[in-house]
Order: sequence, then structure tokens, then C-alpha cells
Amino acid sequence: MRNTQALFRVAKAAGVKRVVHISITNPSEDSPLEYFRGKARLERDLTESGLSYAILRPTVLFGKEDILVNNIAWALRYLPVMGIFGDGRYKLQPIYVDDLARLAVEQGARTDNVIIDAIGPETFAYRGLVETVGEIIGRRRPIVSVPPGVGYLVGWAIGKLVGDVMITRATRSAA
Repeated sequence: MRNTQALFRVAKAAGVKRVVHISITNPSEDSPLEYFRGKARLERDLTESGLSYAILRPTVLFGKEDILVNNIAWALRYLPVMGIFGDGRYKLQPIYVDDLARLAVEQGARTDNVIIDAIGPETFAYRGLVETVGEIIGRRRPIVSVPPGVGYLVGWAIGKLVGDVMITRATRSAA
């Protein structure tokens, strides 16, 4: 957060005309999640900086290198069941990474101060997103609801086994 705050200050001092900032959907300084609190604070700092700004608030990004969808696909390929937190009815509107990049470039050329929910055209319940990924890769699996603590431990253990991060506490808390 400090680096981004410094970047805003230096940008203003250097005479930068516009900042396009990528945030997150529903940032809140009251959030129990540090990531969402930090994003809200950065948004406030930018809006109070005197710089022209566009704040883009994506939900979930997807594309060739994305983490969430690739982790879902990996789990569906290699695990006999897929665990999700709660009932999986929480909504997502994923945006394709190239669409977010295009929006950022478009907003960089403008001068009006805006905050945009950068969302894709389709809304999925998380459970539906998992089902759709399974259909696309040809690996439908039973989907089971798991308590957050259990899901975190299983995700952490799988991450250790494969040498990657499958889940973090902030990810678990967001669900």
C-alpha cells in the first residue's frame, strides 16, 4: 500500500495528468479483510490526491495466466470431488483480462473522474462457475460444501504437495 501511495505522490509532483488504478469490487475501509481495506484506502488517497483518475473495480479476472480459474480447473482434473465454501451461491462476474486492459487504455485517454465496476457480461454463482469450468475441460466432479476451516486446510495441504499456493486465509475469509 505504501508503494502505491508513494506512486500517487510522485505522479502528482511529476505532473502526471491521469492515473488509472485497478482496485477490487466492493472495497471497504470497514472490511474484516485487509486486502479490501487497503484497496478502499488507496481509492480514497487517489480521489483526494487532486489527480485525474479512473478507478476500475474488477471482480474476478480470467485469461491464460489467471489463478482462480486455473486452480479450479486443476482441482477438477486431479481431485475426485470439488470442495466449495458454503452453498456456492455467491455471485461473480468474471472479466476477461484483455477486456480489462482495453478498458484501462480507454480510461487513460479520458479526463473525467470515474469509478467503474469492471465486470464481465455473465453472472455466475460460484458453484455454477465451477460446474462450467468442469464442463469446458470435460471433468465434471461432485461438488461438496465444506466448512471454511476444512477447505483452507485441504487447499493448504494440496498447495504444499504440488509446490504452489492453492488458497490463502484472505481467500477463505472472502467466501
